[in-house]
Amino acid sequence: MEVSKRRALDAITALTSQFAITLNYGVSEAYENQCRLNAEVKKLQRNIQNFVRQVDLWNKQISEISRAIKELGDIETWSQKLNVDMNCYRTVLQYSSYPKNPSPVRNYH
Repeated sequence: MEVSKRRALDAITALTSQFAITLNYGVSEAYENQCRLNAEVKKLQRNIQNFVRQVDLWNKQISEISRAIKELGDIETWSQKLNVDMNCYRTVLQYSSYPKNPSPVRNYH
């Protein structure tokens, strides 16, 4: 009986020892995975911050381009109006430079 108790105790000790080793290995592996995940998350956060900065820069550049295009449209409209005005002035000047015909004098005698 004493031998069987000793064997059972040795078997239980070996089992718990193996269980502890397996558990420690699993915990160690989980810890290493968590460390890798944390490093990847930090890397992803840096990439996201860089991307946000780049998108902000693009938005700023697009706004500047849009404003410049609007200004060009305003200039085009202004130049078209100026052209119409100049044509009116030219026409007025042409008419004003024609020799004036005196009004016919009518004799009612």
